[in-house]
Amino acid sequence: MKIFRPLALIDKQRCQGNIQSMADKLDRLDISYRPHFKTHQSAEIGNWYRDFGISKITVSSVGMASYFSNNGWNDITIAFPATPAQFELIDELSAKINLTVFINDLHTAQYFEKNSSHNLKVIIEIDPDFGRSGLRYDQNDQIDSIHTIIDRSASLEFYGFYIHDGRTYQCSGKNQVETAIQPAIQILNKLKSDYPGGRSCLGDTPSASLLSSFPGIDELSPGNNIFYDLMQLEIGSCSENEVAYAVACTVAQIKQEANEVIIHGGAVHFSKDRILQNNEEVFGIVIDLNENGFGPVHKGRRLVRLSQEHGILRGDKEWIMNLTPGDPVFIIPAHSCLSANLFDHYQSLSGTRIEKRILS
Repeated sequence: MKIFRPLALIDKQRCQGNIQSMADKLDRLDISYRPHFKTHQSAEIGNWYRDFGISKITVSSVGMASYFSNNGWNDITIAFPATPAQFELIDELSAKINLTVFINDLHTAQYFEKNSSHNLKVIIEIDPDFGRSGLRYDQNDQIDSIHTIIDRSASLEFYGFYIHDGRTYQCSGKNQVETAIQPAIQILNKLKSDYPGGRSCLGDTPSASLLSSFPGIDELSPGNNIFYDLMQLEIGSCSENEVAYAVACTVAQIKQEANEVIIHGGAVHFSKDRILQNNEEVFGIVIDLNENGFGPVHKGRRLVRLSQEHGILRGDKEWIMNLTPGDPVFIIPAHSCLSANLFDHYQSLSGTRIEKRILS
């Protein structure tokens, strides 16, 4: 493959296989599959999900919801706390589609109750002690106050509770992931018992990929499982044969004395997300590309440093000695969601351009 600047490459066949695997699994478990589209942010890729019967999606911003609404999706959850600042956009969108938003504070609940002119479903996001957005699971008075406002409103409709527990991203293997996610599942089941009629929603790729049962859970919204990445490989959420996204870069300089390769590919292509391996920051690893698509992964060929446009690879001497400036290298980023967001389009392995949106 000849390239002259970094490209976001995707393996369409693997992407579709990853979608089908999750759709089939959740169909067997009788759990609703509401995939998170923040990973790919592409109308064309969104259409691939329709081929497997998916009709409901999750996004992370009002702008993203509008983009996918304009491409025919009419059941969308915005998985980010709503505020009065976005009210007019949300109200306008809720007139067109079946829209669900997160409301996590009393002020916003009161504002939306007073001003909403169209039917709007509401989820109360719960923080299972992870420390991100949402009400802590034990803030019973605040949860009940928001639920009361939703319940009495003519335009607001209570949908249920949602948890994203990012602690699974610190795990290794199925047993650790299962142990880490159980408190979130228990919290959601208790809330369902306390508020009958509410749905329990879980957003988490490692548990969605690895677990074989989700007692009491009604809806899952993983997103990263369409591409996967280095983090997911390290967790064990996927196999090497399921990784469907890599950044193609060119070799700019070879520093044999340092056992390093300078590439055209920096933080503006990979983001600054990284994992730690033996106390070393790793921003990506090299994957082969052959006539059949993506090939073996080389965990010893590591992207260890980034500036804006530059990246530094370290690897085995024999591999480095066989590289020349201008050669392409293909790198699985630490986090495919953030890397993909930095590109204005994808390229399939067959050379087809696939359009997408950028930014939230």
